[in-house]
Amino acid sequence: MAHCHIEFTDGPAKYSRESHRNFTAVEQQFISEEVTKLLELVAIVRSNHEEGECISLIFVVPKSDGSHRLIFNLKNCNQAVLYPHFKMDNLASVLTLVTPGAFMASIDLRHAHVLHSLYFL
Repeated sequence: MAHCHIEFTDGPAKYSRESHRNFTAVEQQFISEEVTKLLELVAIVRSNHEEGECISLIFVVPKSDGSHRLIFNLKNCNQAVLYPHFKMDNLASVLTLVTPGAFMASIDLRHAHVLHSLYFL
């Protein structure tokens, strides 16, 4: 499996925040199940500790239907990521590009990380 290389402007380790949180038994079970799913989808891979690594917090947020959502908080590590310029077009500029006979599509982004991972395989 190929990996996506992320360029850093600075050492990401200086932005790490190691803070241990005590999760409830229900949260621990949910986290374990979600991590297993993400490993199966190859959205994440197992890794070893490395010098200079960036450690981020995770937390669980309850959803309105009673289930939970797993959040990987990469806010601090993102401070060290080099971001290339990206132009976001608005709807008006996109509509000028559409010509008669053009096709459009809509996609469900629920598992967008899987599509992204497959792109790099």
